[in-house]
Amino acid sequence: MKKSQRPTGIPKKLDRGIPKVIVNATISLDGRISTRSQCSQQPKRSRSKGPLFMNGVMMGFTGGKSPVPIRILVNERGRFEPKSMEGIFADSGSLLLLCTAKEIPDRLFRQFPPFVRVVEFPGGKIPMDELLDMLRSVWEVKLLLCEGEPSLLKPLFEADAVEEIYLTILPVIQGGSHGMSLSGHPDGFLPIGQDRRFRLKSLNEEDASGAATIHYVRDKRKTKQ
Repeated sequence: MKKSQRPTGIPKKLDRGIPKVIVNATISLDGRISTRSQCSQQPKRSRSKGPLFMNGVMMGFTGGKSPVPIRILVNERGRFEPKSMEGIFADSGSLLLLCTAKEIPDRLFRQFPPFVRVVEFPGGKIPMDELLDMLRSVWEVKLLLCEGEPSLLKPLFEADAVEEIYLTILPVIQGGSHGMSLSGHPDGFLPIGQDRRFRLKSLNEEDASGAATIHYVRDKRKTKQ
């Protein structure tokens, strides 16, 4: 197995397109991502208003009658410890991409199974546009399912890439001054100049617990200024 580097000479997004991105997330009634891992299980330095490192899980599909799934783990800091990923590595049925902005040490790289590909982006950050371009041009990913990790979802919204949202709302109040929403830390707005509007497609109650799932699709109709 060889390390993969970020491809060069990628065509512009308008020339080739990017995968269709669908987001699946769960939030509380006060808009917080429902899992407390982002606010109570992280080290204190990660809960500050400092840089939010991109981290999350995606599943890519190449299309066709039998779409081939590609598992994609994103961690800008390169935290892919083989011992903590035994469950993930046990599933050898599909390609696994590890995307990072930090070089993986050879001692760890040699422990990865043969179906793993490491994609390293230089510069300490992963440009979302380039990541989407790579998935489409190199791996032929046409559909991308993203789980609700705020540090991954925010760059997707900033890149104006999300087409659909499946949002499960739990009837609980989480609170917390550092609780994260779909777009990351509650300390700033997304960049202006883009109309990220969605329209309601369906609303379903999940079960007796009162949870509800809302399906939104991108509203591409022009809005009045």
